[in-house]
Amino acid sequence: MSNWRPSRDRDDDLPRPLGASLERVAKHLGAPRASTLRLVFSHWNDIVGEAFADHVKPVSLAAGVLKIEADHPAWATEARFRGPEIVRRCEAVTGDDAVRRVEVRVGR
Repeated sequence: MSNWRPSRDRDDDLPRPLGASLERVAKHLGAPRASTLRLVFSHWNDIVGEAFADHVKPVSLAAGVLKIEADHPAWATEARFRGPEIVRRCEAVTGDDAVRRVEVRVGR
């Protein structure tokens, strides 16, 4: 049996905002900040445009790779072409370089 116990902060017994807890978990896992994830996913229409967002959705963001899914091969090709632009726009929205590359797949 493991002796692992969660670390305790002075304020562990106090209610904590969910966002603060998510930031701690994301940092522990080596993931981008939870606020970065929230910004990329909630501002997707602003990042890529509404018409494009109707066909291409973000799936995950880990280790600097934003994985997106297109609903048709033609949209996937367009997404690959626009990859560097998507990276720049994500950086503009989030204020950091959490998105360094885009990977595209065609959904079912």
